[in-house]
Amino acid sequence: MVSMVSEEQREQYFEQVFFIADDAIEPDMLEQLVAAAERACAKIRSGAVMVEADDPRFDAGWRLVLDNLAAIYAVAREREIDVVLLVYPFVFQLFDPELQTPQRRLLMHARTQGVDAIDLTPVFEKWICADVDQILGEVRQTHDLVPEDVDLIRVFQAKRYFFDEDHPTSVGN
Repeated sequence: MVSMVSEEQREQYFEQVFFIADDAIEPDMLEQLVAAAERACAKIRSGAVMVEADDPRFDAGWRLVLDNLAAIYAVAREREIDVVLLVYPFVFQLFDPELQTPQRRLLMHARTQGVDAIDLTPVFEKWICADVDQILGEVRQTHDLVPEDVDLIRVFQAKRYFFDEDHPTSVGN
């Protein structure tokens, strides 16, 4: 079988846990897509896009999700299949408990259904904090850092675990 991945991409993947597939999108679109993603994340982080936990605009969507999960749980119980719900965060939810309401809602629903659930948000936060602490231990020996530097290191380290805002890398799995 012939590999479509170049040696350079293979090395980048093993060193940085990702590689850029040149043919995934038109090359001139990459910069625009990255900028759009950064603007969307900035709006959410800044509060410009306010999403309240009890916002009625999301009731129908939540009802659909929770009803489908309940149906899955019922079929699994009927067939005596154990189910564990794994709840992944979006990157922008990390380190901000106010943005983690969806995780709490899913965990509560699973609990009321008698289903085991694992919220991976604190796991990723712990891993990223450990990475940042290690980096800071090394960097602070030679450089003074301001809080913004630490925030940037945290964002950079999150990229070890996520390809984008919500898909984990091999390290994140």
